[in-house]
Amino acid sequence: FVTENLFHVITRSVQQNAKILGMILIVFSFGAYAGSRLTATSLPWRIDVACIAIMLYGFGHAVKAFMTRTAFSPSLSSDRNKLVWILLRSIFILFAFLNKSVDMNGRVFGNYLYFYVAAFSGILVFVGIAPYLAGIRLLKYAGYNSLTIYGLNFVLEQLTVNITEKVIRLFIGRPITIQTDLNMFVHGVLILLFAV
Repeated sequence: FVTENLFHVITRSVQQNAKILGMILIVFSFGAYAGSRLTATSLPWRIDVACIAIMLYGFGHAVKAFMTRTAFSPSLSSDRNKLVWILLRSIFILFAFLNKSVDMNGRVFGNYLYFYVAAFSGILVFVGIAPYLAGIRLLKYAGYNSLTIYGLNFVLEQLTVNITEKVIRLFIGRPITIQTDLNMFVHGVLILLFAV
């Protein structure tokens, strides 16, 4: 929400000038990244996180504008597009792996360059598979009901944390903190089941 509104204000103020917009987004992004490294507190409404995310939002906006302007189809039916998609997916996986853990809510971004290379290539990877995801009924359901799912998120979160701890304790015989991979996996599966 904050990212979208901030992007709207910036694009209105630069009158859709792509070069100035790109420079502003880079400055906002780098400033927010530096702020996350130098200070422990976040700005109100997570504006600093929005300044990092605005670069990704702007990139997605630019990709959409390019595809509209050139009538480019990201269909994976051509060999060239498949090769590009495989290359982008490899770059995405490599740089995500090199950057280790990213937590935007906790303002942990890792290496600035790795973060954005992984993010930009990941955006392009998902642009390539998006046409194929449109036919999946479960994703359509989640899209149509996203506000309801979001509204129930806190209730589901508390419920699944409690259920996850009990399920793990039942199978392992002792409590495990929510940060473990196994516990997070069970927690994620339960959230998906409750959301459906």
